[in-house]
Amino acid sequence: CLDSIGLLLLTYDSVMVPYAIAWDKPMKGFFLLSVWVSVIFWSLDILSTFATAISVEDELITDWKEIAKRYFKTWLILDICVVGIDLLTIYMTYMSSGSSSSTSVLRVVKLLKIVRLARIMAVLRSGKLDVLQDTTMRFAHMFGCEASFSFIVGFSKMVFVILWMNHLGACLWWSFLVATEENTDTGRAWHRDHAADFGIAAVLDSGNRDLDIYWYLAGLYWSVTTMFSGASTTPPRNSAEVIFSLGFVVFGMLFGSTLISAVAAMLVDFQLQRRERSTQWNKLRKFLKQHRVNCLLSLNIQRQVNERMEGETLMSFEDVPVLSLVSVHLRASLWHNIYAPVLSSHPFLALCDLFDDRFIKNLCSSAITSKVVHPGEELLRSGAEVSKTLILVAGTISYSQSYDRDSLNHIAPAKHLQVLPETWICEVALWCHWTARGLAETVSPGEVLSVAANSFIEVIQKHIEVSAIIQDYSSTLCRFVLNERLQLSDIASQNPIEGDHIICAMSDESRIQLSLPALTSLLSHISTDIRAELEAEVRNGKCYLTRDVEGHVLRVVHLVILRITQAPHLVCVKFGELSKDPNETYVEFSRVKLPGTKNRPGEMPKETVKRFLGDEFPMLKPFVTDALGGGEVEISEVSSERYNIPTRYVRTAFTVQDPHLAAMEFFTWQPHESKCGTGVYGWVTEHELEKLVQIKENKRR
Repeated sequence: CLDSIGLLLLTYDSVMVPYAIAWDKPMKGFFLLSVWVSVIFWSLDILSTFATAISVEDELITDWKEIAKRYFKTWLILDICVVGIDLLTIYMTYMSSGSSSSTSVLRVVKLLKIVRLARIMAVLRSGKLDVLQDTTMRFAHMFGCEASFSFIVGFSKMVFVILWMNHLGACLWWSFLVATEENTDTGRAWHRDHAADFGIAAVLDSGNRDLDIYWYLAGLYWSVTTMFSGASTTPPRNSAEVIFSLGFVVFGMLFGSTLISAVAAMLVDFQLQRRERSTQWNKLRKFLKQHRVNCLLSLNIQRQVNERMEGETLMSFEDVPVLSLVSVHLRASLWHNIYAPVLSSHPFLALCDLFDDRFIKNLCSSAITSKVVHPGEELLRSGAEVSKTLILVAGTISYSQSYDRDSLNHIAPAKHLQVLPETWICEVALWCHWTARGLAETVSPGEVLSVAANSFIEVIQKHIEVSAIIQDYSSTLCRFVLNERLQLSDIASQNPIEGDHIICAMSDESRIQLSLPALTSLLSHISTDIRAELEAEVRNGKCYLTRDVEGHVLRVVHLVILRITQAPHLVCVKFGELSKDPNETYVEFSRVKLPGTKNRPGEMPKETVKRFLGDEFPMLKPFVTDALGGGEVEISEVSSERYNIPTRYVRTAFTVQDPHLAAMEFFTWQPHESKCGTGVYGWVTEHELEKLVQIKENKRR
């Protein structure tokens, strides 16, 4: 936003500064206000520059002393001159009070404002204008008119340059008239002819200021005709005017021919693009007509071709040959900058990178390949052995799942998906052998990132500490799939298992190792006692720590919920605990919850259910265990009041119907070797349970 304001101010200065200097406009009213705005903005810009990080040779510098040193060597002196000249202009405006000497000094100060043009060139070289253009092009891409908008922007820039150069020509023309008013070798001059036309003594009389707009337009007309035709309606009247006109004609020939050729080339290029598109479109229509394709099918084909032709064609590294001149180190940094956010979208890989900050950087330089894809390319075929993981970076993919009756990990038949960017495809291929379950082909131009399993293993072997954790993750994933008999898909987002589930079922040691970087970052945010309590909870396997997409520490707790139901619409809930004193019972209805417990390290959800049943409901274990189906996963995030950090609760709920407790309206059960007392359970209706949950939520708020 500030860069846009700065560009607007510089554009205003590029137009108004030459005009104010040439016509010697008094500094009052709008002109004086614009100078004050310029002083305030550029003064703040100088201060903000000292607090803006800079990149030097792939290194981000945030030390204000180093920033100030480099700023002093580049643009600080020029920026101070720009602001100083504006301040001097304001000072001389208030001090002139009409005296001739002060007015002359003020004219000199105004002339110094031409230094601001150097600031304009500095902004153009800094790339800020390119950033603004890229931003507008993204908006145009959203509406599917990027090619037309690009042409309009380029053409508009050419027109602006032509008008601006002729604006300078008009200001130079008037300045020349002022400078040669008294001196002429022929006794004739432009300003005298103009004065005679209007019947006035001189064009520079103070009483003729109302004609300034006319003089400016006359100068603009002279500049345009002289620059592009080599002649004007006002021929030179003396030697100085002849020399001035000749110089302007020569400059106009060089500048005008160059600019006009650039505009012509842009128009020809735009016409060629449209002609190529029109030719392809006519060939398609002719083909469909000759082969007598069904009308409805023909319309669908034309619609899809039109949508895919409108898509933007991405550039690959091979399309930019100059990147081969970049050093290996800098090229690796480029790949890391582009693709590290993509790889970090995988929760487990992001945790590994926190544990070893070189892990993802080595993956970017050694294990990934990027490919620009076009509509209609086949990326995946059902039944094929897959040895790499695909990540859609840009574009869209159409995926059709197939049905494999003999596979343990079969999926639902006849399911079509539209895959969007940042989706992982065949992610399981990184951890075990995988066979494709469906067909995937590109719908629009885009980019696909592939991570080869063999290269992935080679990178892992270079990171010994991370290697053990990754092996644990891989074996846990395979064990999870076999024990839970999950139905997996090629599309990671469609799988009933996420990275959080696998990390929860990993060994205690691996979970602690992955939690240490996040735990260390909390040193300055929470008290020592709270941190020690949180660390104890992590080491006891009750939770683990990670980071969310914004980089904040996130506490993750996995729970297994058992939903025991009875007809009609009755649900078993836990009301509280009975204390060891038989005369005192603690039952808080606002704490009513479904029976459940936290996962322990290395436990699968069904294993947690079996342990919980053995501890709380041993009489139900033989009946419920065989009736367990797939669990439904519910994820919620709240802020922990105890630790003051966001907490994600991942609940796996299992629903069973059991007739053995139907006659027990209110019952207690003494867990074996329990240290917390006797659990108090009972039946409530679905509606009552919703009310109790709402009471609990209101109390938390």
